[in-house]
Amino acid sequence: MLVEHFSDEDFDVKRDMDLVREILIAVEKSTEPTSSVAIIKDHQDRSEEILYLIKKMTDAGLITSEGYICGHIEYGFIELTWCGHEFLDEVRDNEIWRKTKDGAQSAGSFSFDLLKSLARGFAKKQIEDYTGIKLDI
Repeated sequence: MLVEHFSDEDFDVKRDMDLVREILIAVEKSTEPTSSVAIIKDHQDRSEEILYLIKKMTDAGLITSEGYICGHIEYGFIELTWCGHEFLDEVRDNEIWRKTKDGAQSAGSFSFDLLKSLARGFAKKQIEDYTGIKLDI
């Protein structure tokens, strides 16, 4: 069993949703389960934050991962869950992601559920504008 080496109180970390999105994209691009080491290599200066977010993303059901200790905590076998794929599909488009973040910031709230709903709404509108078909979702 993995011994937690950090908790929410250990960091003055806010969920950087841009970094969450980047991690999801990196995991999706990998042709096989990836590891925190592979993700961190492009963000050495943010390694602690990435490890923290991987734990939180696992807790939220966006990814699956196996934690292990090798001098410090790392995560291996990171894969997207169905929920992770769904969220990434909703925020993949840069313009939808920008509108989603702007909308959440304007509302003064940045909860994950709000982000998902906003992104889904913007994607729905984009599809309806493109196809002329009203979606019932």
